Amino acid sequence: LFAFGWTVGGAVVLVSLFISPLQVTSFVGWGLLVRWFAPFLVGALTPRVLGSTITRGRRYLFCGVIGIACGALAWMSQENGSTSVITMLLVLSGAIILGRLPLRDAFVMTGVFVVSEVATLLISITWLVGPEQLGHALELYRSGSGLVFGGMTNSPWSGAETFLTQPLAGRGPAYYLIGWRPSQWISGWGAAYRFTPIILVGLTALSLYPVRRHAQAGSDKGTGQLLGILAAATTLELLTLFRADSTHFIGMSMALAPLMVLSVAYLPARLSNRGRAREAIRGTLLLLFFVAYPFLSANTEFRFRTAANIANTVDGIAVVRQMWGSEKRREATSSAGVFFHRLGYRPAASDPCCRVNKLTYAELQLAMDAIHSATAGRSVYVDTKGNYSAFKTVASAVYFLADLNVGTTFVEPMMSIWTDTDVIAVRRELAARPPDCLLSGGPEFVMTGFILKTFGNYTTYRVPGNLTANLYCRVDGRRSRQ
Repeated sequence: LFAFGWTVGGAVVLVSLFISPLQVTSFVGWGLLVRWFAPFLVGALTPRVLGSTITRGRRYLFCGVIGIACGALAWMSQENGSTSVITMLLVLSGAIILGRLPLRDAFVMTGVFVVSEVATLLISITWLVGPEQLGHALELYRSGSGLVFGGMTNSPWSGAETFLTQPLAGRGPAYYLIGWRPSQWISGWGAAYRFTPIILVGLTALSLYPVRRHAQAGSDKGTGQLLGILAAATTLELLTLFRADSTHFIGMSMALAPLMVLSVAYLPARLSNRGRAREAIRGTLLLLFFVAYPFLSANTEFRFRTAANIANTVDGIAVVRQMWGSEKRREATSSAGVFFHRLGYRPAASDPCCRVNKLTYAELQLAMDAIHSATAGRSVYVDTKGNYSAFKTVASAVYFLADLNVGTTFVEPMMSIWTDTDVIAVRRELAARPPDCLLSGGPEFVMTGFILKTFGNYTTYRVPGNLTANLYCRVDGRRSRQ
């Protein structure tokens, strides 16, 4: 609303209910909304700075402020770092092509933005790990991104069996309106994935095309906003080329809703000065977006997880009240066992705890409390298979919820064990400083065989619950030095 105004911004919010990361977002974890927010921030705000009548010095100052914000976002997620810089370069390039920005100013604004972002990122990392660990932290910060850009996580489209990916069984907006389920031929994110690059190229060309006789006073502002969002959408689209599936496409679709609205609102005036021609262009754009993007089946494959679900939001407010409630409530949580104490609130015991497994909160509490009691403060290594623990969660979740003494510096295998070299490094550390206990789901888990061989003699404790999870502890009672 701040970037585009109440009318256009309100339309963007409405379209976002169908096409946006809201369908996979969460407050924590993979779908953290700010994970891809920096390019959108640059694309939405930079055109406002360029189109304003402020002095040159203030333009530089505002670019520095945007760089500081992007640096903080890059500290949260590596994707925000490079994508924000690319978006800024694209926005400034568009302004130069349109003759609205001198080349010298563009160089200065780029430099101010990059220096501000990098300085903020370095200060934030230093604050987190300390000056002595800055070099190692930067190495870890770059390593995962380097492997991704090297193609390690590349995958074909998840629904490549059909040109227009068939949505999963469910009920989209059209079902609630007219009781109709869309067929695979007119819906799906596979079509959006394939059409989006073509749409971005076409809209960029039309926005930059110098139709001088049709230019109107006041149209530069709308064109600038459209080009800014096109820059953000293009940068985010590049990320989907590394991992082609509907979840990643939706997660990086933040700029698509404003792109559609801005195109319909401002592009017709850029192309024609005749009323009927503009309406025809506007109708063509609406039809194009309606065909390319699954408005009728947007909620068929994914349901709104948190931000756009009123019931979930109400439940979340109740949870926050429990976590920040009175001292009496906190004491009640602490006395309920280590699991609820670590969780910070008391959910209904019969509610399902997670999307990744079939456990209820009561079952997960039983398992976590049992593991905590059985380890009795000894160091633990939580082994994984396919990046996940025996409870289908990441390893760090088990360490935290069971309040375990972590027995390795490789706390989260999903982020630190990617290559054979990583496996060798983990084995070298475990051989030098073996943990006292191992939590595993079976011999097929990555480090289980190696650690049990290192243990020699060990006891086996079957963790209670419906999932297969065993706790192995060395019988000599020695404790590894941490």
